[in-house]
Amino acid sequence: MRTLFFTACLVCCAGADGAPPEGADSFEQLKSLAGEWEADLPGCGKLTNSIRLISNGKAIEETIGTS
Repeated sequence: MRTLFFTACLVCCAGADGAPPEGADSFEQLKSLAGEWEADLPGCGKLTNSIRLISNGKAIEETIGTS
């Protein structure tokens, strides 16, 4: 019974046509932003932003700070 349940879950999550899940293109675009970014904000100073891939490229971590 467990095997049937897990198989049904996999089929539902995978999609019938085998296409990547919706949002995969958006995630790929976000991955391309990885790196260090800076901006000078008038009256606020410098804004620093670090974007890096974590979890073997399956998640994105963003760190924002001011200096």
